[in-house]
Amino acid sequence: MSALEERLVLLEGADSSVEHLVECATLTSDALAAGEPVVAAFAKAKEAYAARDLAKQQHCVVAGAELVELWPAVERAEPLPAARARRILHAFQCAAGAAMDLPEIPLSTVEQLVSYTERALLHVGAEPYAAWSLLARLDFIRGDVARVSEWVARLSPTINRYNWLVNFTTCPGCELTQIAGWMYASSTPEDTYAVLEPVLTGVARWNDPPSHVTWLDRQLGSGICEGSRSIAPRLYARALANAGRWQEASGEARKALTRSKDRNAEEHGRLLTMRLEVARVAGKGATVDRCVKELVPIVDDIEDAYELHDALVAACRAIAATRPDKHGATYVGLRERALGLAQRLDARLERARHVEATERLLSPTPAPPAA
Repeated sequence: MSALEERLVLLEGADSSVEHLVECATLTSDALAAGEPVVAAFAKAKEAYAARDLAKQQHCVVAGAELVELWPAVERAEPLPAARARRILHAFQCAAGAAMDLPEIPLSTVEQLVSYTERALLHVGAEPYAAWSLLARLDFIRGDVARVSEWVARLSPTINRYNWLVNFTTCPGCELTQIAGWMYASSTPEDTYAVLEPVLTGVARWNDPPSHVTWLDRQLGSGICEGSRSIAPRLYARALANAGRWQEASGEARKALTRSKDRNAEEHGRLLTMRLEVARVAGKGATVDRCVKELVPIVDDIEDAYELHDALVAACRAIAATRPDKHGATYVGLRERALGLAQRLDARLERARHVEATERLLSPTPAPPAA
């Protein structure tokens, strides 16, 4: 094993951090200078994955674009070990997902990143399910409800532990939370629960090949990762709050808060969105005060435009419902920010919808609560 390979092994086992991103970039440069482009590609893949893990979406997209340049060298190399193949594939998935989160990146560019996920899957002999999930999210961003429904029907039979391990999909729990997220605006709490039940209850019965069940039990256990265990109650709490069932929503919100690592501004913003939606329907102005105080300082640190828009809208609606007099000026500023963000989200769509939806939800000034 070369010295560069030894450095790569150490990096692959390290936790994500800003320092780690620098180390990955340095190893990429050193490997290219030494004529080892495959090592460079794996280092760049680790960098893209770590950037996504740290919610540094712009960094992730740049790393993904650099990985595209290195990919031909990987294709020409010896067959990939499974762990290295997973790293490359996850890096392309991360880059495509991060590009979707940034409205300045055209969807045609996102499609190119998705095509590299498909290309990598084909190269390692895997099924295309991981690329299907990305294409489904693209149609969700476009607002094509019919196509998303078709994708869900197509993806649902593929959600199992076998495909997670063998065909490089995300974990079954994460696949389900993604589908529940697509459904959020139009589904009932019962619909959301039906999708998330295996994650919410921890009782999972996946459609795994019968001949592999015992092996998968040993390798993967339930098939529900720690991340999906925190995401599912957050989504369910929002669905319950949207239906006015704040007591049940509060219970699920507590579960989400207990399970979440809350590692960065983006994760904290998601939790604030949930808390604000629950507090709005519960009429808990003191909670709204705390959440608004926590949200305002981190607005510029949330790179995912969709998550930020959700948080801004949730904050404005909660202020209007509970604290219009106390936070009137803050409301106006957050609403203006939400509308500006909606314009950015609409700019890359053929059928704009975010500005209209934002204006429908948020009046120019916070109206007092209904008597």
